[in-house]
Amino acid sequence: MTKKELLHRLVERDFYSSMGLEWSKRKVYSMINFLLGQMKEAILHEGELKVSGFGRFKLKKASHGHRISFKPSKKLLCRLNSGLKRTRI
Repeated sequence: MTKKELLHRLVERDFYSSMGLEWSKRKVYSMINFLLGQMKEAILHEGELKVSGFGRFKLKKASHGHRISFKPSKKLLCRLNSGLKRTRI
């Protein structure tokens, strides 16, 4: 899924308006970029990022630069293995 597809999903489902918030597509896109930027900074400066219920991103040094590994949480693996029956955004 791309950032643009994520934006459309959030807007189509009225995710924010259901919480009493009225944000433009531009504002939501800016928030997505901010969140991803913060995640990137955390990984680069702290070496890892743990998102509870989702997984852990870890920075690893490679011979040709850096690599990021991802280890899914047990909760995410369970949902994936059960066919995403109870997934909500």
